[in-house]
Amino acid sequence: MSYLRRCLPRAITCLFLTGAAACSDGVPAEDARDSGPDATLSVDGGRADDAGMDGGRDAGGAVDDAGGDLAVDAGCPPVGAGSPVSAAGECPGGPSVPSAAGLSLPCCFRESNASRRSAIELRVTSLRLLSPSSIALATTPLVTGLLQQAVDQERLNWVVQLTGACGAVDLRTGAGLRQPSDAFAFAAGSAPTFDGASNPLLRDPDRWDPVDATGTLMAETLDSALVPAVVIPVFRADGERITEFPFRDVSFERWALFDRGTCVGARDTGVAGTGFASGGVVRGFLAIEDVLGIQVDNPPLVGPLCAVLNQSGDFRRECDPASRGTWGVLPDAECGAAGCTAGSCDPGTTCNAWRFAADISAAGVEV
Repeated sequence: MSYLRRCLPRAITCLFLTGAAACSDGVPAEDARDSGPDATLSVDGGRADDAGMDGGRDAGGAVDDAGGDLAVDAGCPPVGAGSPVSAAGECPGGPSVPSAAGLSLPCCFRESNASRRSAIELRVTSLRLLSPSSIALATTPLVTGLLQQAVDQERLNWVVQLTGACGAVDLRTGAGLRQPSDAFAFAAGSAPTFDGASNPLLRDPDRWDPVDATGTLMAETLDSALVPAVVIPVFRADGERITEFPFRDVSFERWALFDRGTCVGARDTGVAGTGFASGGVVRGFLAIEDVLGIQVDNPPLVGPLCAVLNQSGDFRRECDPASRGTWGVLPDAECGAAGCTAGSCDPGTTCNAWRFAADISAAGVEV
């Protein structure tokens, strides 16, 4: 029975251990975190509607699958190629996409992970924004469009490394800096600093550096423990910074790997906003104090990041938490020294962060 829990796909494990009545889409009922109406699954595996979501975690912030009886000590036998996903359309191309000929279907990967199953390296290839509503694809397609263009042109590079073939894995994630060799390198003390900034993040040259965490990789599905903080910058083609996103309490949820660990999701030019079929979700929080002083300079979107998030209507003014009565999108979570939680604060007074969620796809790269 221990072998079944560790190494067979979750659908089979669920039937053996809990019975069909306790399963939800092949996942044990206690692990079906998003079975409610606020997280309806779309055809591509993403969430069609994430408004009002519970953040996928309890007040303790723990992802259900991280640790516990699913975090095994011994590696599981390889499970093969994973569930195949067909691509629809060609990979991003054109003069603005560097080395476009080096991208391979089905997920537009640059490097296969087939020969390095215990050292998987991935780059996020699409971000279908779900929340906050101020930047979500459903309500503000401009932001998803601008960010997806930066992802396609490898100017926004969110990189994930996994060490360990099955069960408990080590995870490293952060900003990837594109190299002339078409590989990516984690940032290392290279963030620009602003000595007079009131936001301490902007005075820290290491804020883009990678962060280590843990996760669980079972039956080709990755779930991570919380990553306390990660900052992802966006660049112009000339290397100048457009903006950056300082996330807290990030989690990677139900990343379905296939093609021997090389792909999460696949290229599908018919998917509005991103051109990729999603294969997982990333969640986190954007705290007001972290975004203060961060600018967005990507015409036609120009102004303080906080003003973009709060939709006050004045994109020239920095956030003033005391005047949030004029904000179109109020914060819906609370972040503090112990972490971030949602659902227990007052958006008009005590909430100090926005919940972030996005459907993602990812593809193999060399780091």
